[in-house]
Amino acid sequence: MLLWLRRAARSYILQRRYYTADCASSSRYHNSHASLRSHVCGELRASHIGEDVKLCGWLHKPRLVSKRGPLFAPLKDHTGVIQLIAIKNEGLIAQLNQLPTESVVSVCGQVQLRPDQDRNTEMPTGDVEVFVNSVDVLNEASQDLPFSTADLSVPAGHELQMEYRPLHLRKSGMQDTIRLRSKVSMAVRQFLEIMHGFVDIETPTLFKRTPEGAREFIVPTRTPGQFYSLTQSPQQFKQLLMVGGFDRYYQFARCYRDEDMKSDRQPEFTQIDLEMAFVTQEDIIALTEGLVYHIFMNTLPSYPQPKIPFPRLTHTKAIEMYNSDKPNIGREGFNFLWVTEFPLFTRCSTTGTLESSHHPFTAPHPEDESIVSTNPEKVRGLHYDLVCNGVELGGGSIRIHNAELQERILSDVLKVSSSSKTQTSLGYIPA
Repeated sequence: MLLWLRRAARSYILQRRYYTADCASSSRYHNSHASLRSHVCGELRASHIGEDVKLCGWLHKPRLVSKRGPLFAPLKDHTGVIQLIAIKNEGLIAQLNQLPTESVVSVCGQVQLRPDQDRNTEMPTGDVEVFVNSVDVLNEASQDLPFSTADLSVPAGHELQMEYRPLHLRKSGMQDTIRLRSKVSMAVRQFLEIMHGFVDIETPTLFKRTPEGAREFIVPTRTPGQFYSLTQSPQQFKQLLMVGGFDRYYQFARCYRDEDMKSDRQPEFTQIDLEMAFVTQEDIIALTEGLVYHIFMNTLPSYPQPKIPFPRLTHTKAIEMYNSDKPNIGREGFNFLWVTEFPLFTRCSTTGTLESSHHPFTAPHPEDESIVSTNPEKVRGLHYDLVCNGVELGGGSIRIHNAELQERILSDVLKVSSSSKTQTSLGYIPA
């Protein structure tokens, strides 16, 4: 693991240079001829004083000092807020003062230094303001919007947020969350593809029904009696890719499960799905820890960085010590933990039959392989979960690659019929 971490550190330094240069170029996007604006609201600083700028965004509630001005109005876009000021132009002042909050405008003006007494140290742009020369109203908002993005409080009721979803998406919290997700996706691609040779492969969403697992959504077809199932995960596809020679695969996979809503799960969700061939459980755990570290370094550099390797608990110890298979082991920051050696099988509370704790392709622990048929409830699986602050972030397992062992688990333990129907659904996976 130490050798792997040293290699990852060298690769990280190289990729950090690439990442920093790429981020620095983002401001050039806003200054390019492909944009209606010369700058974005959140980037204006004292270094821009005297520059003529063109900004686009949505207005917050203006403040009119007197009928003749001056008028102050915050202008916001996804990068932040800048204060506009209009003086000595009664027509312009009246236009801005009459616009409803959240109206979308294009503004031309000049960056000026705020008076010392008016500077706002709590705003990144608080040292400057834009003296407005002209305003072009791109879209006037309704007068009776139920909430404003200037209001930091959460709108009352989830239904109201959904009804006015575009307005809700303007809020800083929503913007930050979605843009952070994009940065995480970028960091994942850099780590897996550039640093570790993974291949991004998209797999089908429409598939045939698979045995075991969660309930599936059914998609009807034009042929009577024929239907598709939405994939619960790319489980079988990625095994085919391993057999086909793509020994390092990943994708941001859309998954669908017809189950009740949970606090951390919904019927449709995205997971970072990856698969490797010719590796051990230790290899996968080390790679995952490196990926988590890389994500934090590139997206949350101001947060305390996770310390690797992460601590581990067996499933038995986790239950004994915390009465949970996803325990919270710390109070502050992000506390990562591996839970290993899950039972390979669990007994269904309603039918009493044995089921796969993870999925039917999970390999048993080598020390327990001899008792798979005789004492299956004592068999540990090569299944591992990554937990952070009591929340399961993900999990995986080593697959069975021995056809005789796979058949024994399906027939002797799980009592899955070896009929032609089952052979059709699983038989294309070679040993």
